[in-house]
Amino acid sequence: MSFLKRALLAGTLVTALQTAAQTPSIFRPYSACTFSDGLTIGEISVLPAGIRGRTVQTLIGPRQVAILGGEHLSFSYPGTDFFATVQIEHLPPASFLQGKHDLISNFDHILARGDDSKRNMTYVLRPRLNGFEIYGLDRVRLEGSTLGIYLLFDNRTQIATTIYFLNADFDKRKFSTLEAYAQLRDRFLDTYTTCIHAPHATTTRKTPGASSSRQSHRR
Repeated sequence: MSFLKRALLAGTLVTALQTAAQTPSIFRPYSACTFSDGLTIGEISVLPAGIRGRTVQTLIGPRQVAILGGEHLSFSYPGTDFFATVQIEHLPPASFLQGKHDLISNFDHILARGDDSKRNMTYVLRPRLNGFEIYGLDRVRLEGSTLGIYLLFDNRTQIATTIYFLNADFDKRKFSTLEAYAQLRDRFLDTYTTCIHAPHATTTRKTPGASSSRQSHRR
């Protein structure tokens, strides 16, 4: 199993998420965005109250990241499988810095084990995007189930957001080359981060539901 896929399986809480009718207000800006290129939020799920952390792998071993609450979103273009899934987690203020360090260190673990991935150097040189601290890595080839993993940190609210950019069969994705993927990825990151911090951002939330089977995470 690839280490990007392990990161996806270990890092995402899709299997633990369940339907919830109420979303905490701290997460609402993350699902209050619209996109001019047809991308839409397909599903919204809330982390059950009993889950208080998750494990991430680092170069010094597994680390437990404490979580106060979370939400999971899926994004797709019309007629395609999921383009991205977004995992939003509110970290406790007292352990935010350590939790952030451990999440960032997971990238070091992925890269050290080798998975044909590399850091996005744009954000190494300019690690801020529309008020967020940002880190990212991508595959160097158009293969596998996950093409990129990006971390966003809102240091004011102690929210960590993990974005998984997903691959799909040729006829079920909007891009055909890595260059086209990168353009869609960067458009998403810029639009989404701008929207989250826009006080006037509004949209109609879809009814939260269980995870769809449209996108299977393949190697």
